[in-house]
Amino acid sequence: MADITELLWQQFEVETQEHLDGLETMLGGLDAAAADDETIASLFRAFHSLKGLAAAMGMAGMEVLAHAAESALAPAREGKTALGAPLVDILVRALDALRSMQERAVAERADSPPPDDLVPALKNTLAGSTAAEPGADAPEPSSEKTTGGSPDDELAKFADRVLVTMTALVDAMVSASSDAMRALDDDLVKLDSAAGELGLHGFRRRVRGLSRAVHRDGPGVALLRDTAVSLATLEELTGRDAGRLVLLDMVAQRGAGDIGKLCARAAALFSGEARDDDPDAAALAMEAIADHTDLLELAHSGRVARLCADVLRRGAISNELKELMMDAAEGIAATIALDPPGDLPESKADELIKALRGASDGLVDPVLGDRLQALGVDMALLALLPGDASDRLRAAADDPNIQLVELDAQLESDPQFADQLAAWIPEHGDLIGSRIVDVDGQPATRLLIAMRTPEDDLAEALSSIDPTQSLTAFHVCDGRERQAQRRKTEERQGDHVVRVTGQALDSFMNRIGDLVHIQAGYEHATGRADLMPALMNVLRQADEAGVDCGELLSHFEQWNGRLTALTEDLGRTLKLLQGDALDLRVVPVDALLQRFPRVARDLARRHDKDIRVLVESRDARIDKGMVDVLSDPLNHMIRNAVDHGVEQPEERRALGKPEQATIALSAEQRGDRVIIEISDDGRGIDLDQIRARAVELELASQEVVAEMADDDVSRLLFAPGFSTAKAVTETSGRGVGMDVVDRAIVRLGGAIRVRTSLGKGTRFIMDLPLSAAIQTTVVVQQGDQVFAIPERFVHQVTSPNAAEERVGAGQESPLPIVGLGDLLNVPSATTINGERRVVVLALGQRRLGVGVDRVINRRDIYVKESHPGIASIPGIGGVSTLGDGRIVLILDPDGLMRLAFSGATATPR
Repeated sequence: MADITELLWQQFEVETQEHLDGLETMLGGLDAAAADDETIASLFRAFHSLKGLAAAMGMAGMEVLAHAAESALAPAREGKTALGAPLVDILVRALDALRSMQERAVAERADSPPPDDLVPALKNTLAGSTAAEPGADAPEPSSEKTTGGSPDDELAKFADRVLVTMTALVDAMVSASSDAMRALDDDLVKLDSAAGELGLHGFRRRVRGLSRAVHRDGPGVALLRDTAVSLATLEELTGRDAGRLVLLDMVAQRGAGDIGKLCARAAALFSGEARDDDPDAAALAMEAIADHTDLLELAHSGRVARLCADVLRRGAISNELKELMMDAAEGIAATIALDPPGDLPESKADELIKALRGASDGLVDPVLGDRLQALGVDMALLALLPGDASDRLRAAADDPNIQLVELDAQLESDPQFADQLAAWIPEHGDLIGSRIVDVDGQPATRLLIAMRTPEDDLAEALSSIDPTQSLTAFHVCDGRERQAQRRKTEERQGDHVVRVTGQALDSFMNRIGDLVHIQAGYEHATGRADLMPALMNVLRQADEAGVDCGELLSHFEQWNGRLTALTEDLGRTLKLLQGDALDLRVVPVDALLQRFPRVARDLARRHDKDIRVLVESRDARIDKGMVDVLSDPLNHMIRNAVDHGVEQPEERRALGKPEQATIALSAEQRGDRVIIEISDDGRGIDLDQIRARAVELELASQEVVAEMADDDVSRLLFAPGFSTAKAVTETSGRGVGMDVVDRAIVRLGGAIRVRTSLGKGTRFIMDLPLSAAIQTTVVVQQGDQVFAIPERFVHQVTSPNAAEERVGAGQESPLPIVGLGDLLNVPSATTINGERRVVVLALGQRRLGVGVDRVINRRDIYVKESHPGIASIPGIGGVSTLGDGRIVLILDPDGLMRLAFSGATATPR
């Protein structure tokens, strides 16, 4: 049971997260005045779904808050009021609260109360909406009633609403209008909510069944009858008509018509008038008649029809039996055609049953048959019983410690499950008989099993082979009304959609990362880089010197060829696996960008600015692991754009600009890179002011900043502690923010650049990898430490002499060269032989030559979470490991350039 509970919580987490993210997207950029009906309906459905999911897991606080939000949207959804900005603001607060409550529910399996003022605020909004519309419907009943109505009054009002809805349902079925049927969904959703508030959970399940049915082919006779039975209790409680008779009339009409057709079909088969004289077809017809008579509570007709089906299932049928069955079918048809539909007289039914039993052989003993029928056993299961099954059935019926259980199993859906069930049955009981039945439109195998397992333990026993109980349903034959005792998962969205948790994907990617390191370790252990070429060279030299190494050399060449092919296959397969894993992890960038329109809107309101936010994602995707990392940096930039970038309306008007400013967020996918841009049409950045501020903060000298290109000046915005704000506000001016942005983007393997025009606006352009988990790097060594440089920043690798020649060539922008050891305080190792190398880094127009002791190779590495102490070192962007277990530090080229151009060095801590 623990596994099932955990599965339910995982499903709760995934599905609630989907609805919360959807609400974030819809509410984030919502213009209340321009909201269309579909958007409002989508908001309503999302809150409604959250309410249902919370209720299923016992999260009462979430349920109450989601219901309050849903109810507050009802007047706008019904077209009675417009969706106002105040309501949108409260819904945003509700969304934030629901997200916090969901996070606690998932982490601690604990319920949380909603904020004290939030539910009343939503109810006040609802009350204002309904008061503004004369004649508007009263708000739905609430568990926290603010009216003085008694529970009896609430039930009476509810019964009246149910009557209206049931009447509309019957009218839609009579008219056969699919549009009218679908239009009922709104009313059914309201009934669902109200029934939950009143504690009518049984009726609530019926309403949900009706809601699903109206989207398909309409409710069937069985569902209508079950709903009518549920309504009987409501009518007894209230003394009011809730539509029970309306539904029963429809059940009688539809059921009688169906039975009449089936009886005609059966009679034609028995008389030989039908083209196919198939006992199986006749048996199916009689079984269907029996099922329909059960729905109409025609007990005697059902007894006769079921016995006819049993006889037909047993094989050879005499002419006498055919005539008796034709009489039975015609008799049932005659009584069902009465108004109202009638049942066979008990005496007529007894006469037919006696004649049928007298004319047939091999049936279950009549006395035992009556006992089994009284227990509610599906009598069709007793057809064609094998060997000693009748004796075993009698023994089971006589043993008070044994119960007969009917188990419906979806054996065709999963062969492995069928094998597991075949092994499970002998451990828990004795199989008596089986037949194929229809369950929710799908074929299933109904098994009759004599079991000693108590009913209370049966669900847990089944969970060992069917954890979600979506493949099985059972009914204990003890005389109670047939009802499948199973816990079903939510309707499957599609056979090709599988929901998994984020933790499972993260674990999968960690395993991929381990494989990357194992591949590197494999190549290192086999010595392909150094040992194999050296060994082959020694063998060739020995062979040339007269030592007979030809055969050995041939074997080594073949082995090396196979090893090379296997290594290439491994690398290629791992690369494909990385791509497949990435496809599982990537999510639409839109899910990230849509968080920020409301951030900008709320902040603009506090600053008395008028701002619209445009979002364009162009179907770009990004690794879900990067979404949370990017959230804070993007939030910083949005807040800066509102606070610094955009002018006040009167200032914009004086400049000839529209009073409403525009902030645009866009994302575009280019191969395995994603370009995210944030732009505004505000005042732009005064680069001269940046230069002056840099000198004031002693980030650079007056002479240095005077010679800086505009791109380099704009990079100063990302220096730690840099700010042009003269006063600290709640939004900015604390000297933190843009350096955090830069570090986060570099840590993800990206880069950021600024484009600005004074008086016209600013663009921040982020160039990010599709995934930051695995990076292609150039691995170098300085001293005893190994470093990795992201390959996209490596312009070329050259020798110190070639680099010096370039410096002395009189170029306009000579290449600065600095040793990596000098920048990071890492001495050269005395054990390294050979010529030092210079790695030329390129960021935009900037170039820097970095001298290293050795360039090892080009390699894909899996970026691991680094300690904050390492991440804080300038010039270091992350950490990983090599195949031989050595730690490799991932360099941050932008940080290295800042160290080089400022003359500072990094001091590891």
